[in-house]
Amino acid sequence: MLNLLKKDLLLQKKQFIIYPIILGAYIYAGLHPYFIFMVISTIFITSSFYNDEKDKAHLLLNSMPYTRKEIVSSKYVSALLFPILVIPVCYIGQQFVSYNQMLLDFRTIIFSFVMIILFSAATMPLCFKFTHRQLTVAGVVLFVGIFAIAEFLPAATITSILDGISFLIKMSAIELFTIIVPLSVLVYFISWLLSIRIYQRRML
Repeated sequence: MLNLLKKDLLLQKKQFIIYPIILGAYIYAGLHPYFIFMVISTIFITSSFYNDEKDKAHLLLNSMPYTRKEIVSSKYVSALLFPILVIPVCYIGQQFVSYNQMLLDFRTIIFSFVMIILFSAATMPLCFKFTHRQLTVAGVVLFVGIFAIAEFLPAATITSILDGISFLIKMSAIELFTIIVPLSVLVYFISWLLSIRIYQRRML
């Protein structure tokens, strides 16, 4: 497992030069930490799978003494470890931007972590099921589809969705930690098991 985690880090060594630049640009622009964490984590997850596919690393790994369960688990562990590294860097960076008043607090950290967990849980089973090219096409279709559907949704429905998002954002740190975090971890664990099942059945 440890070697698989090291592999993911080594394959992304070029991106680790880009991440601080992206992070600094977003912090300087005064964007909310929620957005910063989501962007960085999205790049990390997608590039991790893309590098494996581009370099045929998944074929090499399956020829080595690693089970498919271990390969999947390494992705899920790295997706959790990466935000732990990004959040302190983001916090330190914001301290140097005096005009930015959206400094990190415990609630912001928890909510950001929840968003990353849910995003990872939703996307990683798809990454194990489909190729990067298929996901790119699906992502473009989904992006266009969301805007198309939004045009036909009643105003009341859109308002309800926005109210729900606003309610989550305004929850206290205690509410997030005792209710939302356990639910998010459960969803992440279910996604983990689903990805293992998908990858075990996948033909390489």
